Amino acid sequence: MNCCVIIPCFNHAATLPAVAQAAREHCPVLIVDDGSTVPLPPVPGCLALRLDRRRGKGSALQLGFQRARELGYSHGITLDADGQHCAADLPQFLCAARQHNRSFLVGIRDLQAAGCPVGRRWANRFSSFWFRVGTGMRLADTQCGFRCYPLELTQELHTRSGGFALEYEFLVRACWTGRALIPLPVRCSYLPEQLRQSQFRPGRDLTRLTLLNLVLLLQFWFVPQSLRQAWSRGEKTSWRTIINALFARPSLPPAPP
Repeated sequence: MNCCVIIPCFNHAATLPAVAQAAREHCPVLIVDDGSTVPLPPVPGCLALRLDRRRGKGSALQLGFQRARELGYSHGITLDADGQHCAADLPQFLCAARQHNRSFLVGIRDLQAAGCPVGRRWANRFSSFWFRVGTGMRLADTQCGFRCYPLELTQELHTRSGGFALEYEFLVRACWTGRALIPLPVRCSYLPEQLRQSQFRPGRDLTRLTLLNLVLLLQFWFVPQSLRQAWSRGEKTSWRTIINALFARPSLPPAPP
């Protein structure tokens, strides 16, 4: 296993250096600048990438995954740049990734204990409820950006969302394709200066997540599993294949002798 940390950022000049330096004590670090409009300080020993303009967190993550694969890494651990995550939790991700190298590791926060604003806690419960409806799996925290992605999975899955919605869609499609999701408890903090640095906008981002949930739920309810798996992997399917899958009758068990 060869792991790196990927930190997407946008205008996080105040918090990025401390986050990246703390992470670098455990892993090589890739910083992906999502077209910041203010200069970001260089962080010694970290590889910095930059998008030509702001394209959203999803695009920054995709660029980080692509570059990490090119550099020969097998896993990418994502950290938010606003300082809400604790880099001291990285060793447990590294240990779990060694034991479950094909699994998708997802950080689970105790939002109430960390003093998370009520609106964000409600949004997370809302998202977790619809995740359970759309996958049949319980996951207490579907919005934590502290995760460990097997990089071959980031190449295998085909996601269409941008911004923060990409992380949620990735969870759902990984589940649909049978990839194991392993929750890991992580620490977090919500200091006023960190909240000011956060790029999550409840109104805008929740609207996008709601629309994405609607699309995914319609697929879960009305599209056969074989098609959902194929579409989640970006496989092209003919109309004949789609029609056969939609109207195929479930096979009956053999009659007893």
